[in-house]
Amino acid sequence: MGVAVNIDTTIALRGVRDLQRLVEAVIDADEHDELDWVEWKGTLDLSAKEGCFHVARAVLGMANRLPDRAGLTCQGLGYIIVGAEPCSLQGVASVDPATVDQHMDAYLGGVEGPRYAPTYVPVKSKTTLVVVVKAPRPGDQIFSLRREFGNARSGTVFVRKPGRTVPADARDLDALQTRLLTKPVSAGGLEVCLAGDMPLSWIDASIVPDAITRWVANEKAGLVAAAQDVERRRRRPATTREAGTVGQAGIGIQGLAEMMARQESALKDL
Repeated sequence: MGVAVNIDTTIALRGVRDLQRLVEAVIDADEHDELDWVEWKGTLDLSAKEGCFHVARAVLGMANRLPDRAGLTCQGLGYIIVGAEPCSLQGVASVDPATVDQHMDAYLGGVEGPRYAPTYVPVKSKTTLVVVVKAPRPGDQIFSLRREFGNARSGTVFVRKPGRTVPADARDLDALQTRLLTKPVSAGGLEVCLAGDMPLSWIDASIVPDAITRWVANEKAGLVAAAQDVERRRRRPATTREAGTVGQAGIGIQGLAEMMARQESALKDL
């Protein structure tokens, strides 16, 4: 698809300066250069329902483009310019955004409709309006007109063709149905899943043997120290109270050795 409007479309045009350059490029373009990613209107009365309907229809057409084709320019964004066209900069009267949104929402369906962002852009002492429409994505719904206007009936699906926005035909509807049923592709997401039938363990198997060895060594040192203390107390004369205590608490070297053997055996079974 050729890009006749002389501006870099390999990047998304978002900021006011980018939109100024877009308007200037449209003014310098030929009247037949209008393509499917940009639409211009010489002037509209945005305080009236009629003016807002023409913008809403263009928004629907941009939102109903196919993702693969739309992605060829400006990362899929669509642009509607009001107040400028090839060889002409007429400007547009600024209107309270709340009024414009109220009229637009009636035709687009509010939060359930396509996403767009209107911006007043100053160009050569004139004010223009640039409406940026969100890039279409696989899985997007089919956007339709929510309120009739003139000959356009409620439920009409508009699509964008090079240089014009028109009601969808059967082939257009088939393509939009395919877009709707296409599973969205996750961008940079991380998917975690289980593979095989081996259970997961919260223990890092690579460090288990060393950890067990250190624990056994510490336990062994503590038990040996306790046994040695018991042996020293048993070999010296003991008072009646001490003898009773040792008789109750002392388990002897043999008992400690047996206890350690059981602990080591149990650890090996982990």
